[in-house]
Amino acid sequence: MVRTVVVVGIPGVGKTTVLNIAVNELLSKGYVVKVINFGDYMLQELTQRGLVRSRDEIRLLPLKIQREVQEMVAKRIRYEIDSECKLRSESIFFIDTHAVVKTSTGYWSGLPRHVIEHLMPDIVVVIEASVDEILNRQIRDKSRERSDYGDPKLLSDLLIMNRMFAISSATLVGVPVYILYNREGSVREAALELVDVVINRLRV
Repeated sequence: MVRTVVVVGIPGVGKTTVLNIAVNELLSKGYVVKVINFGDYMLQELTQRGLVRSRDEIRLLPLKIQREVQEMVAKRIRYEIDSECKLRSESIFFIDTHAVVKTSTGYWSGLPRHVIEHLMPDIVVVIEASVDEILNRQIRDKSRERSDYGDPKLLSDLLIMNRMFAISSATLVGVPVYILYNREGSVREAALELVDVVINRLRV
């Protein structure tokens, strides 16, 4: 069994925490699991070019540069997944990324055609939370600069757009979309739901 699972969510929904718990649960069950953070690959390429110094500067770049690097990274990730699949027949790959990105020129897709067609996931999982929960988590996370994501109305709009963009991207490659709620105090339950979706419900 080889699964490629794209996981998306706006900043503050607890995506990374849910993923970490889900990965540990899968590892304890004997699965081979790898998390690939799309943003880390983007940051590595762009810092090497001297264009950014942090992840939060990436969304400020011109669309032309974003598109070029997005596609390069998607190809690289697909190559790495295919290479690992040749070594072992049972693996689960989580691709941690964003379905929508807020920029000064509007909302951009984090998974446009030239990205999603290279990644070719088996499912897109959208992690969501309430606006109040997102704001509280952002306040607690001092490692990121997200002041431009602190407006409740914006977060409400982003939650809607994130789901719409995720569905649009999944439609391009004909894969399902699963909506997963990460409620405050129930992160382990959300992680176990993700595990169940990947190993029990997903049919490829």
